Amino acid sequence: MSATTLTAVEEVYRDVKRVHRELRREDRIIEDLAVDSLATLEILLALEERFGVSLVDNPAAAGVRTVGDLVDLIDELPEA
Repeated sequence: MSATTLTAVEEVYRDVKRVHRELRREDRIIEDLAVDSLATLEILLALEERFGVSLVDNPAAAGVRTVGDLVDLIDELPEA
């Protein structure tokens, strides 16, 4: 897991949710971070812009449950 990617996910989470919290790999996005469907879309779009990857239309994104899953997916995707 890339520390740079995790830091970026934390920054985007802070911007969208207005909550300052250190994220852990095992944090469940919906249950632990209280991210609803609208916030999820905002976070994914912001991460797409930041990293130049496709997340919203990516079928693999449907399997993302934890912060670690999200970071791993971003690190695996080729830039657009």
